[in-house]
Amino acid sequence: MTANARAVAPRTPHARRISVFWQGVACVLTGAGVLVGLSIVFNPGLLRPLQLSVDRYLFLVLGIFLALVFLLFPGRARDLRRVPWYDAALAGLALAIGLYLVWNARQINAGGWALARAPDFVVAVGVGLWLLVLEAARRTTGNVFAGIILVVSLYPSYAGAMPGPLRGFDIPFVDTVRFHAFSGQSITGDPLRVLGTILMGFLVFGVVLQHTGGGQFFADLAGALLGPVRGGTAKVAIVASGAFGMLSGSGVSNVLSTGTVTIPAMKQSGFTPAFAAGVEANAANGGTLVPPVMGATAFLMATILEEPYSVVALAAVVPALLFYYSLFVQLDAYAARYGIRGVERAAIPALRQTLRTGWPYLLTLGLLVSAVLQLRADADAAFVCAGVLLVAGTLGGRIRWSLRSAVELVIRSGRVLAELTSQLAAVGMLIGSLYLTGSVASFTSGIIHFGGTDVVTLLALAAVVSLILGTGLPDTAAYIFLAVMLAPALVAQGFDPVAVHFFILYWSNIADVTPPVAIAVTAAAGIAQAPAMASMWEATRLAAVKYLLPFYFVLNPVLLFRGFEPVAFAQTLVPAVIGITVAAYALQGYLPGVGVVTASRAGLAVRAAMTVGALLLAVPAPALQAGGWLVMAVGYGLLWVAGRRGWRMLVAVNRTASHLVQPQDGA
Repeated sequence: MTANARAVAPRTPHARRISVFWQGVACVLTGAGVLVGLSIVFNPGLLRPLQLSVDRYLFLVLGIFLALVFLLFPGRARDLRRVPWYDAALAGLALAIGLYLVWNARQINAGGWALARAPDFVVAVGVGLWLLVLEAARRTTGNVFAGIILVVSLYPSYAGAMPGPLRGFDIPFVDTVRFHAFSGQSITGDPLRVLGTILMGFLVFGVVLQHTGGGQFFADLAGALLGPVRGGTAKVAIVASGAFGMLSGSGVSNVLSTGTVTIPAMKQSGFTPAFAAGVEANAANGGTLVPPVMGATAFLMATILEEPYSVVALAAVVPALLFYYSLFVQLDAYAARYGIRGVERAAIPALRQTLRTGWPYLLTLGLLVSAVLQLRADADAAFVCAGVLLVAGTLGGRIRWSLRSAVELVIRSGRVLAELTSQLAAVGMLIGSLYLTGSVASFTSGIIHFGGTDVVTLLALAAVVSLILGTGLPDTAAYIFLAVMLAPALVAQGFDPVAVHFFILYWSNIADVTPPVAIAVTAAAGIAQAPAMASMWEATRLAAVKYLLPFYFVLNPVLLFRGFEPVAFAQTLVPAVIGITVAAYALQGYLPGVGVVTASRAGLAVRAAMTVGALLLAVPAPALQAGGWLVMAVGYGLLWVAGRRGWRMLVAVNRTASHLVQPQDGA
């Protein structure tokens, strides 16, 4: 493995360092899981002698990767450097339960163990699986997530005592656990099925891309293209972190990986620590919304919507571009305001050399995008592209194979697959509980009754609920829960289903950069050695457009290529781009042709008015849109005149504030 590849490898703070023996065990388990996945994807006939149906396959995948969780993720901090006997026992128990369920899968279905009475030993197996999934979720995702899963997974047991739309059918504890373990609609439901049949290939591809130095290539490419421009280090961070986040599927993991490089570079070039943390958090977290990969959530969205993944990937393009464009404009304004220059050309990689050595990454990504969007060969293409990268990396000398390098690749793949398996199995219990109690329909009708027929009220309510759940749950878990509970209420009001699901996805994602939790910002602030709250407010300001985008595209689904018409698309996109441009410059206090807008009361008032005017362009009301155009024009005209006449209460005379004040967090 190259040194450059290691520089951008993900750092998982709670991942265990294991001995050579346990590394071997982990490699065997990972290899078995991936090989079975390959057989399912490419030729299910290979598994017919084993009579390995999809149900049996999912039980096997679950047992293998739950066992890996207990080997690779410690239950306590003091076990970071060893595998204690009880973790080995839990791993063995998880694998044994998985194999038991594989062996008895036909009897589970024929005997109706999920709903009818089952033997006592079978019930004990079900309880054991339920507990193992909860503990695995706690180890990989945290106590809060595991606590929420525990409460909701037991919801059928007390649903009859809940008020209003939360009321459901009361189901005994034993029956609830049997349903979770054996039904195929809970632990081994759609989330785990998507992982086993589609997502596994993309996760392996992402790990292979990192292992072969793909992360460093994208960082070098961004540096070669954007390093010399104004505020170049921050713009490089946006591209590199966004590309890496697209492949890793985790904003926090991305921050911990690329942030250790991008944040110090931004600080050194003149950005404040809090601002640098806000930039990295937004760029990294937004990567999970960028096609073609987008992490696990997009594949689950396609499954829930019963649409090809290409529809979801295509719909994600314009919103992602608009969000990253808003980041670029704000960074440009900030750099112009404080005179932050680009990186010297001698200090950045040469574009020609970067492309000469990194063309396999662009080729494989191009093949992957083509296969997903045109051939609709999702899982097949991901595995094939991973193989192409390994071959190209070996022949091109980017991978120096050794036993250690091979083990590192396999264990890293196992860690990623095990972590997501535990999360998706736990999320499956959320869905199972809601369907088992029949509370989905009543909750949907309750939302509609509370929100009424007013579009703004209903969307605002949906945004608040999504934001709250996104604060306590990982993006994938929050999205799935809301896709089941909340999306039907919005679709029932006539909104486009794809737009509704993207609305929920964006608001669940926003929670990671929104105070008071803002987990992605907290991670970035730690790297930047900046105050957490100051970093959160910088991140919130940088993400301002992201708060508006979901409302804009759910009211204008043509931006998601839904009911696409070129004229309507242009009429919707152009005002969005202009509004984003004006709002981004106004938020940072710098306007092209004017210069620095002061932070005086008058200056802040004009900046606020122009921001509001820009936001009005998104409102589907011609009168308000006209008002927005007028406010922006008057505001810009006033500032232009102020600059020409030297009105210092509004505009800095020399058009740059670098000689007046150093960058301040929150300025």
